[in-house]
Amino acid sequence: AEAAAGTDPANADTDGDGLSDGEESTETGTDPLDADTDGDGLGDGQELAFGSDPLDAASLPVDPVVQPSFVPINAQEAGVYGPDFTAPGVDYQENKYPGGVIANGQSLNNYNIHVSGSPAPNSSVTAVQPWTSHGGGGNFSTRNSPFVDGGGDNFTVRYNGYLDMRGYDAGDYTIHLQSDDTNYFVMDTVDGTVIVDDPSCCNEITQSFTISIPGLFPFDNVFGEQGGGEWTDVAISGPGITGIVALGDTGNGSPPVYIIGSGVEAPVERPAPIEPATSE
Repeated sequence: AEAAAGTDPANADTDGDGLSDGEESTETGTDPLDADTDGDGLGDGQELAFGSDPLDAASLPVDPVVQPSFVPINAQEAGVYGPDFTAPGVDYQENKYPGGVIANGQSLNNYNIHVSGSPAPNSSVTAVQPWTSHGGGGNFSTRNSPFVDGGGDNFTVRYNGYLDMRGYDAGDYTIHLQSDDTNYFVMDTVDGTVIVDDPSCCNEITQSFTISIPGLFPFDNVFGEQGGGEWTDVAISGPGITGIVALGDTGNGSPPVYIIGSGVEAPVERPAPIEPATSE
């Protein structure tokens, strides 16, 4: 039957749209041989996940809340996430390690160590911070907030949040990273996952990405410091954003960011722009 239909008997999802061939043939009415049945630029699985009609090119998601591909700092038992509009800013977690664990030139490994919890840190402090600019680097927004637990050597800082792009146009945007020593950044959008790797001190690293449907996008970044100077900046630029600005620095033009929660706190209306604390 599959061969007659043109689908691949060895592949449960012939067109790779996230829906099985059986689902498409018997439940959704979408084409199991075409990842985008209505030709609107969004995959059939994406449309169903975000509440639009994969059979109607005029039906597009409205303000989609994308689920994170990572487990956030503020993990929810149900495993379902959304922005906590009552808490503007980012979840911040600073971990201290023995020497030899965190290394310059090992950005992905530093990320995996922090996120996995293995090896366990000597100490861990969690807080909410207004933006993604810490230490004395002076890049982008130049907020340069002090590290919550004092920084030093052999430590990591993890940022989590939802980037609120609902008030911005579809288009091409850029993530900017700079650090002493490393950053590793992940953000999930309607169009897929954006990964930016800042492997070592101290050059600016950029990665362009396209937003076809503005919405609420979860992001995750781990900064790693082996020794010497320590600072980190995670920033964005693009249509409607003035210059290059640290995530959360709304006073200098960043889109709003909110900590990651269960999403039940979300109001129906769009939240008003937030006013950050005075520059330090």
